[in-house]
Amino acid sequence: MHAAALVCTVIAITGVVWIGWKTARASARPERADPPGRLLGALALAYWIALIAWWLIPSRFDPSRSLPLHYCDVAGLVAAAALLTGRRWVTSLLYFWAIPLCTQAFVTPVVRLGPAFAEFWIFWESHTLIVGSAVYAVVVRGFRPEFRDLRTAWLISVAYAAAIFTLDAFTGWNYAYLGPGAEGAGTLVDVLGPWPARAAVIVLIASAAMVLAWVPWWMFTGPGTPSLER
Repeated sequence: MHAAALVCTVIAITGVVWIGWKTARASARPERADPPGRLLGALALAYWIALIAWWLIPSRFDPSRSLPLHYCDVAGLVAAAALLTGRRWVTSLLYFWAIPLCTQAFVTPVVRLGPAFAEFWIFWESHTLIVGSAVYAVVVRGFRPEFRDLRTAWLISVAYAAAIFTLDAFTGWNYAYLGPGAEGAGTLVDVLGPWPARAAVIVLIASAAMVLAWVPWWMFTGPGTPSLER
């Protein structure tokens, strides 16, 4: 089931990116003619709103897991904002959250239910939208991360981690896997040692992953496209 979900994810991302790329090539001003990207952004926003509403239904609401505070919950909103607005700093955050970090969910998915359950579809659809949006920004919109983009994304990420760690410490929750109850999640977090030192290790690993996601662009490509300079 894991392998089948991964194949479907790749097919979905490839199909949407191909449509956007063909549309951009057919335009005299490809950086501004991006209806598939805006449509994808609107879809991502509508899906994000519906997903949050689903978790907030009283019968399933649990403040320790239902609030939109998980890293990928925030990343879903960032993906929608990046595609709808084209703002460079939002696109930077999307890239450095989706490519080096959110893809970890594809390697060690935490969902334990099959396609007969809504949680299965929520997990795979939400992560596919996030990663697919980042791939779209790179392939179709020509986003090329620079050091300033890395710096912006890292500073926002550290501020987010600090806020969530404080919340988890006071409540005993485990948003962003920065809280005391992360053991047994079936992910890389399980081998990172005890809390609270584990939270610092997570931040260090995430920071290193973000740098690694920037290095190839620094070595082999030039600056980003003017359309993302806004």
